[in-house]
Amino acid sequence: MTTNLLVAGVKQSSPQKPPPQGGSLLAYFFLALLMISPLSLYPLLRGTNDSQIGIPHHKPSPLTPDQHLVFGCLGNFPGQGFPGTIPWEPFRKIGQQESRIMEELAEHDPVEFLQRCLNRVDQETHSYRCIFEKRERVNGRLRQKETIRLHFRNSPFSVHMEWLKGYDLLGARRTIYVEGENDGLLIVRALDATIGPIKELAINDSQVKATSRFPITESGMQKGARATLDSMRIAWETQTLFISYEGIVRVKEVGDRLCYKLIRSPQVPPEEDGVNELIVYIDLETHLQVGSVLLDAKGALIAEYYFRDIDINPTIKADQFTRKAL
Repeated sequence: MTTNLLVAGVKQSSPQKPPPQGGSLLAYFFLALLMISPLSLYPLLRGTNDSQIGIPHHKPSPLTPDQHLVFGCLGNFPGQGFPGTIPWEPFRKIGQQESRIMEELAEHDPVEFLQRCLNRVDQETHSYRCIFEKRERVNGRLRQKETIRLHFRNSPFSVHMEWLKGYDLLGARRTIYVEGENDGLLIVRALDATIGPIKELAINDSQVKATSRFPITESGMQKGARATLDSMRIAWETQTLFISYEGIVRVKEVGDRLCYKLIRSPQVPPEEDGVNELIVYIDLETHLQVGSVLLDAKGALIAEYYFRDIDINPTIKADQFTRKAL
């Protein structure tokens, strides 16, 4: 018995194969699966020129090619082994693309760069704990470096500091401040953390002002970033902003993390305490302002601030910002 096949427009005869029997059915089943498996790659073809694959032209997709790739990968996730068989390359490319965009902004529009960083931080970072290191010139004297375990919460604005190194002999070992509580006073544990007395001090108390350039109400990474942005925006508007983007660098003081580095110099006119040069480090991953160095016109240190070992949005103990935590 024969059947007719059409090849290049010519009818030919070919013997008909006998129907499959026994175990051969299983082989045909797997062959069929193998033939249709390329259809799973269809989402990846959506960025292909429609005319090349015979699909009528439609309105262009609003997604970028990288976004198409990501959605294509997501479509293939079910049944995949995690994480080894997931195609991470598109995600890496999107991260690199974002980094390139931010670098271009840092170089050509630093004010917009800082604004975008701050917008993201305001949206994503509601609290954190970290190690805060600072060294400041206060009342004309350069103080020793201080190492502080810092707990911070945005709302209500709350700060808990525990000095690990560099505290004054009779100064605070632990301090808390919560906006709207304790009559606006600092609650301070002096001397040993267990036997030292607890004091209540006004923010503008002379003892407090003698230990820091800024009051505790202006502390934290977001406050620092906002002050940096506001100052640069004013200089930008008056055409006195001189700033250079130095690229992405690894910063030892913040735990060897990669950061965008910007240098503003000179500051015209010099700002508070004679600040003439400001070096800013913005974390590449989190966009937090994790480092800043302030120098005078002679290059002498006025202050430096670094944040490392940052835990973003941690679980906060109920009494973290109360007297019990002192």
